[in-house]
Amino acid sequence: MMPGWAQALNEKVEKILPGFVPTISNFEFNRDLSFSFLAGDKNIKSTDDPGTLPLSRGTLDQLYLGIRLAVCKFLSGNVRLPVILDEPFAHTDEDRFVSGMNALCELAESYGQIIILSCHRLRHKKWMEEMNPKITLLDLDGLTSRAC
Repeated sequence: MMPGWAQALNEKVEKILPGFVPTISNFEFNRDLSFSFLAGDKNIKSTDDPGTLPLSRGTLDQLYLGIRLAVCKFLSGNVRLPVILDEPFAHTDEDRFVSGMNALCELAESYGQIIILSCHRLRHKKWMEEMNPKITLLDLDGLTSRAC
């Protein structure tokens, strides 16, 4: 029998993951927080050697991002806490970047504030022009820092 926390966390991951990695299904945490999932017809475990996985670096990054966001939501309960992400799509191609940003926009409605730190200004600006999301872009270029 699976503990209640594992079942609740699995449900959160199953809701979030398709927005980031639609090719992954049957995600399941185990009692020791290891996990397994299906990628196509392959059963993959978190304990497998990462070098042997049939997933790209970008896919793995988005998988782990979805897991982290699900854990954040699980731990915060009904409290809407800000989420800060540093370069969440650094290793993804343009299609995954767009789908990932769209997924984050959808999640922002239930999560609250999502802050993305990135040096890829043009990539984000282009996405904003094409998608017209309800977000604010703060360009920090030109700001200087001073020693305290």
